[in-house]
Amino acid sequence: MSILRAVSDEIAEVVQRVRPAVLHLRTLGRSRGGTGSGFLCGDDGLALTNCHVVQGAVAVEATFHDGRTAVVDVLGTDATTDLALLRVPEPPATPLSLQDSNLLRVGDFALAVGCPHGLSHTVTAGIISGLGRALPGPGGQTIEDVIQTDAPLNPGNSGGPLLDTNGHVVGI
Repeated sequence: MSILRAVSDEIAEVVQRVRPAVLHLRTLGRSRGGTGSGFLCGDDGLALTNCHVVQGAVAVEATFHDGRTAVVDVLGTDATTDLALLRVPEPPATPLSLQDSNLLRVGDFALAVGCPHGLSHTVTAGIISGLGRALPGPGGQTIEDVIQTDAPLNPGNSGGPLLDTNGHVVGI
């Protein structure tokens, strides 16, 4: 078997395993709606996304890999880290496991899974390009300790998991 076939098989296996825990999020706001991604990360339906995905939303709806939808609760947001914690009723999948991002190295392979442009459950691949970056946040604050990747991301990927080669979440 060629090395490319082996790498392809590994990526496909990771994606197959994590896809059910990745959410497509649709937000309804006072003036506009939006879309983004999220993922199950804990017991009792806990999920993570980016704060900017749900900020200002009156309601948030999740679409699961099996096509089922549910209104989710936003439990809390933190603009300084651009994170939001959600509760998903009757989660359809096992949550993804979180990995210590301090174990990452520049050059490590990474997979980004999400729902860009409202498309269901896409995957892109790249490498970790930099660690410990600072990024301007949506409210003008600086988000510290950001992981830089060259995995292509599109509108709607926000909030989806960045995975290591074992399918563990190392970033968002």
